[in-house]
Amino acid sequence: MTGWYAGRVETEDGSLFLENLYVADNWWTRFWGLQFQRELPPDTGLLLNPCSSVHTCFMRFSLNLVFLDKAGCVVECREAVPPWRFVLPQGKQVVATLEVPVSKPLPDVGTRLTRILPSGNVSLY
Repeated sequence: MTGWYAGRVETEDGSLFLENLYVADNWWTRFWGLQFQRELPPDTGLLLNPCSSVHTCFMRFSLNLVFLDKAGCVVECREAVPPWRFVLPQGKQVVATLEVPVSKPLPDVGTRLTRILPSGNVSLY
């Protein structure tokens, strides 16, 4: 998996959204992303930060995309994006993109997501 392990993701009401979050936060890890991976494990996501658009070139599977603003609120979602696509969200306030398996139900627009660090501390995006 590209990026570093960053804990889990919860919604603003404390519900678990993702058990395992990895973060790609430099040019190389954001570019590499999930290319050439066989799958994205269930309940695992990759946060591309900063990232206001996504490509799925060299992907072997479809994925769901969650576009976030600087407060960690969901601005837009795209469901089951197939390989070899370029995705530009409509919202101009997008600063990060969360890639999750297609089996993961997408959060509602406006939902605030919070990263719970392995130490137990809370972090915004």
